[in-house]
Amino acid sequence: MEKKKSKVDKKQTSGPSSIRPSVRGPKSARTKTEGPSSSGSKSSGLKGSRLAGVGSNFMSPDNEKEPTFEYESGTLLTPESSEDERERERERYEFPQFNGNTDFGEVYFELGMEFVTIESFKAALKDHVIYEERKIRYIKNNQMRVRCDCEHGLERIKKLKKLKWAKEASTSEGGNVQSNDEVAVEGNEANNVQCVNVNPINTKDADVNAGTMGEEAVNAGSGNSGTVLGGTVTAGAVVGRTNPCPWLIYCAWNNQLKSYQIKTYVPTHTCGRKFGSNMADQKWVAYKLEKRLLTQPHITLSEAYDHIKIDYNVVINGKMVYRALKEARERVIRNERQQYSKLRHYLLELLRSNPGSTALMDVTPIPQSPPLFDKLYICLDACKRGFKLSCRKLIGLDGCFLKGYYGEQLLSAVGQDANNHFYVIVFAVVNSETKESWKWFLTLLQEDLGDHYIHGWNFISDQQKGLLPALKEVMPHAHHKNCVRHIWKNFTNRFKDKQVKNIVWECAKCTTFIEFEESIQKFRRVNEDAWNYLFRFELACWTKSQFSHGPKCDNLTNNMCEVWNAKIVNYRGKPILTMCEELRCYIMRRMTKYKQVLETYVGTELAPVQQKRLDDIIKGVRYWHPVWVGDDERMVFEVQQGSKKLSVHLGNNKCTCNAWQLTGALSHLLEAVMGSQQKQ
Repeated sequence: MEKKKSKVDKKQTSGPSSIRPSVRGPKSARTKTEGPSSSGSKSSGLKGSRLAGVGSNFMSPDNEKEPTFEYESGTLLTPESSEDERERERERYEFPQFNGNTDFGEVYFELGMEFVTIESFKAALKDHVIYEERKIRYIKNNQMRVRCDCEHGLERIKKLKKLKWAKEASTSEGGNVQSNDEVAVEGNEANNVQCVNVNPINTKDADVNAGTMGEEAVNAGSGNSGTVLGGTVTAGAVVGRTNPCPWLIYCAWNNQLKSYQIKTYVPTHTCGRKFGSNMADQKWVAYKLEKRLLTQPHITLSEAYDHIKIDYNVVINGKMVYRALKEARERVIRNERQQYSKLRHYLLELLRSNPGSTALMDVTPIPQSPPLFDKLYICLDACKRGFKLSCRKLIGLDGCFLKGYYGEQLLSAVGQDANNHFYVIVFAVVNSETKESWKWFLTLLQEDLGDHYIHGWNFISDQQKGLLPALKEVMPHAHHKNCVRHIWKNFTNRFKDKQVKNIVWECAKCTTFIEFEESIQKFRRVNEDAWNYLFRFELACWTKSQFSHGPKCDNLTNNMCEVWNAKIVNYRGKPILTMCEELRCYIMRRMTKYKQVLETYVGTELAPVQQKRLDDIIKGVRYWHPVWVGDDERMVFEVQQGSKKLSVHLGNNKCTCNAWQLTGALSHLLEAVMGSQQKQ
């Protein structure tokens, strides 16, 4: 009974799960083993051997002694009784955790490192080996454990002994490998490797250690594992090697830690470095290209080849790049297609977490098939309320292309806040930019913001397709402006004269109709063809003299939308659900950021940009001189600067220059205000 009990104790302490790190950390938990195995060991004795370090030896289970640990707790022999005890043991020994977000080239391993899944370990191993330009082989590879050694490692000897290839070769005549028993050299290594007749290794007399294998040590090539077929040994390449590479790594499931852990690791390579790695297979290349496709969906074959070559220093076959790129595209498309099925749940979650918001989706029904996506509309409640309370009444409309596989378009409505920053109101995703899609978008926008006739909404756009007909149909009384820069850009493509280009901007900036008439006649004298082309556009769409006075904003360009499109350019290539969430988070971060800035702002009640503008206006007040015209209310003044005279009516908020009605305070207006406060 005593003997039987000792066997049970030995079984409990010899397994990997019973190993504990020393007090100094996981690296100090290394075993002290005896010398080389005796000559009387059996040929299959290498099956249970353990490689503990560079200087370790192979041992046979028959005469293998128990390893002596630097630190071994008495609790190892005691079965764990509760989850709390195991949790305390885990907290006592903190092993390094692998970070799955580690960049390529920064992956490293150490003894005791934990991995969540075996796939994450193999992915990290590939990155590490490819970066180091090494060639390795899988000795064990399943869902519970992975053991790898170097291409020139000692594990090859163990495998050859396990297959008893030497014993098979010893049966040939004279102890040499002849005719049918000769060593086969396969692959390209046949031209580069000198194949020798090797006396069979007698496993009973073998002296195998980590430092040397004698004059007849065996190293197998990277092509094939050793097999015995009809007396012929097929082992890739068998060569004489005096210093096998000791690099080895072993990762397996730890039942106590409930994770995968590196239990054996010898980081030293003694073999020469080779250009390239056998681990850069099609699956690895496809995974790297999949990341690139998220930001560059239309990457070409040559660009993909250069990406792998430059960023990862790996040269691969062009056919592999083609197959890997095709596989990566299929994954990305599959991911995008799957996100469309989750859009309804995403919109419901938006409505739940943001009460008062509008989140709608239109689909095209198909008989006996799932419906097809058509349009998506999102207007957050915070954006809606903020625009109504504190923004100008000018709304910029624009559309931009999405860079995903399906190539939809993003429609946006962007306002301008009190600090002259863009303010996102609503965005939508449509299949194409048409009159029907704009009509659908503008109808929902008016329902969220209110009737345009009551609130006086004004719009500015870049002459988008179908926008003007849709706007006239949905909001017939709304004032619309065209972006002058786009008009000027199309104009300069036809007329290259610089003088003509400057006159276009001069006409657009005129605030009174008289000034505009003078500039346009000058324009006609310079180039009548250009004058006729410019008059194709309605005057109210591009010159300040005809703008509406409601928004108090005289913008000539649609820079609000242009800046918004530039800010989200990195999000426009992502799948639809991911893109919508990124846009929502960006809007939230932007609103929070500027709220914090204004809360810490020390100054007047005016916004910082408006305060700076007012300071600049005050500097020009001294050039104007007010004269009271004698009305009883003291509200009408004539202000003069040199030969220029203007009439200002403080009661009606009007000035003959029309600039006050368009934007607000001006220098001559402030001079009139100061004149009204003086006693005559």
